[in-house]
Amino acid sequence: MAYRKVINVFERMYQGDMYDLHIQGRYGHLISIDVTGNHPMWVVGKGWVEARDLIVGDELQSVDGKRSQFLSLTLKTYMDEFVVYNLEVEGFNTYFVSAEFVWVHNCNKQTAKVKVAEFIDKMKPT
Repeated sequence: MAYRKVINVFERMYQGDMYDLHIQGRYGHLISIDVTGNHPMWVVGKGWVEARDLIVGDELQSVDGKRSQFLSLTLKTYMDEFVVYNLEVEGFNTYFVSAEFVWVHNCNKQTAKVKVAEFIDKMKPT
């Protein structure tokens, strides 16, 4: 594991199920991560597991070697399409998400490439 440059951002329109992944962080606080059900998360002792298949108590790997514990999953179904994103990282097919730096895989390289600068500009408040 190492820090690497984000070289591509992918966006696609999505409609359907999303999940709020609830974890207890490395230092005891609770956080939520929004994911698609098929997004692979690294589970200690199991390897890559799709988010919807996580089991309460699974330990998610963080960048610093510490672990966050999976607590629950809340299903949310969206009838309208919205944009979801994925990243391509230099030299890796993985990256870290959230304030907990949970290790995930860039499973679905679909649809249009978006330049990193354009993505960052889109995320800036107007």
